[in-house]
Amino acid sequence: MKMHYIRTRRDDWLMAVYITCEYSHRLRMSSPCVDIADFLRCDMMAFDYSGFGVSTGRSNEETIYENIDAVYRYMLKNLGILETDVILIGFSMGTAAVIDLAAKQQKP
Repeated sequence: MKMHYIRTRRDDWLMAVYITCEYSHRLRMSSPCVDIADFLRCDMMAFDYSGFGVSTGRSNEETIYENIDAVYRYMLKNLGILETDVILIGFSMGTAAVIDLAAKQQKP
């Protein structure tokens, strides 16, 4: 796991963690994110939205959409991840953010 601080357009800072899948032993205790990465056999980026955890700023619908966009752009630019290698998964309020980001992407 590697921690990342990602700056948004509003100059807020998001705390993100990039999880490299190492196909852990199935009896090992781990976080849900690590379990998902292992199950899907892929790396994963998880983050706290503005106003949650140690991420700065205030949470509202607009910042939620801006936050996921900032994380997505960071992954492409700073981590060298290809758009075609990204699978978006959202839980709870993250579901709306994932749908919004996916709807804005160009179709092949």
